[in-house]
Amino acid sequence: MPELLAQVPKGDQTRAFFLKIAKENPEILTYVPEDFKKNASFMYKAIKENSNSAKYLQGVTEDTVLAILNLNKEWFSRDTVKDQAILNAVPEMTSDRDFLLKAAKFGCDVTPYLAQHSDDKNLILEIMRLFRTKTIRIGSPQAENIQPDLSYTIKAFKAASEDLKKIVILLKKP
Repeated sequence: MPELLAQVPKGDQTRAFFLKIAKENPEILTYVPEDFKKNASFMYKAIKENSNSAKYLQGVTEDTVLAILNLNKEWFSRDTVKDQAILNAVPEMTSDRDFLLKAAKFGCDVTPYLAQHSDDKNLILEIMRLFRTKTIRIGSPQAENIQPDLSYTIKAFKAASEDLKKIVILLKKP
């Protein structure tokens, strides 16, 4: 790949040039200038063309990742496959409760990452409120940090006032 870049004059190495190559060869994103990688619009377009481009998000800021997730909304629907590709590419961020909460506020499904926060009832309650749900599944058999034979379910019971009053954490075997 570097030999391909060496043949192209520096002035011709524009965002459009890299996006065109990234559509078929996302590894080109390893060689893009840092200011391109920090540009949420550029990285969103690369990920939109090829979900594998999300692997090259290492080194970008939390704000850039959140901006990319925000751009992934189209007319009140989300591309959940691309959301998961983006979130899987930044494990250091998904371990941060505040980042998960911000991503959930954008409408991202963060439930696969809640297993590592299963003791944080306030975070789980807030996400349940955002998703307007009484039950939320925490983790999945595909999650790396839980055993595949366990599933975590949290049920919330709503009082007449529609406020969440009580949480019961159940540990079940499927």
